[in-house]
Amino acid sequence: MLAGELYSMNLIHSTLPSFSPQPLKIGTFKSSPDLHFYLCEFVDLTGTVPSNVTSFGCNLALLHILSSSHSQKYGAAIPVYGGNVKHKTTWTSTWEEYFTNWMRDLFSQELKAQGPDEEIEYLSEIILKKVIPRLLRPMEIAGRTIRPVLCHGDLWDGNVSQEVETGRVVVYDACAFYGHHEGISANSNTYEKSMATNVLFIVDLGPMRLPRHKLAFQPAKRTHDAKRTVDTDLLKKLPGPGPQGKEMNYIDTYLSYYPPSEPKDDCPDRILLYML
Repeated sequence: MLAGELYSMNLIHSTLPSFSPQPLKIGTFKSSPDLHFYLCEFVDLTGTVPSNVTSFGCNLALLHILSSSHSQKYGAAIPVYGGNVKHKTTWTSTWEEYFTNWMRDLFSQELKAQGPDEEIEYLSEIILKKVIPRLLRPMEIAGRTIRPVLCHGDLWDGNVSQEVETGRVVVYDACAFYGHHEGISANSNTYEKSMATNVLFIVDLGPMRLPRHKLAFQPAKRTHDAKRTVDTDLLKKLPGPGPQGKEMNYIDTYLSYYPPSEPKDDCPDRILLYML
């Protein structure tokens, strides 16, 4: 589990150093062989979600844009964990295959933990064999392409904050892998009207839609000029212009820097799939 944490944070820090504490080491206590530790740079955090909406959205978009899977495949080099749940991270050439493998493994873990359930088994087969191919395959056929990007993997309000002294946005406690970015933006703060998410519900933008999280359904805020907090040369690498001073929430700010994938018409249905 800690090996996955170190692997994840090394990937994030090497891609965008200012966006995370520097990871240092993992190990085991000599006096307690069953007790392990993870060490990283100390950052004095506010303990609250970032107040600078622009900096948060811009840095997350930069993490995705600047990263690249060396093999151009989806997955991770070693297993990673979301809490105590092991994620299946076997490399695949397509996003559809990766997501199918990931969902099949989660269904299997659920049945193993909770016992047999005919309804879950029936519905899981429909999702794996019909829903996923219908919604994910179109993004990688008919001349369309998507690319694997580095995803934090567990980006909820407990894993992002800002530095007390500088206001720098910092993320931590990742279960990173190379996945796919996606979203569709609307200037709204309700799920019914604002169809926006990352390609995995557990990844990066998804938790911002969970009502129990502080990043979810946040009211739109007046955005700041990203040039104050992000290097100008890095801003030039982003495909979108940013919020341009408009009032936006966390997700829409991110999407103003990194727009959605085609076909966009399928996006609302893909969101429902990713929210399982």
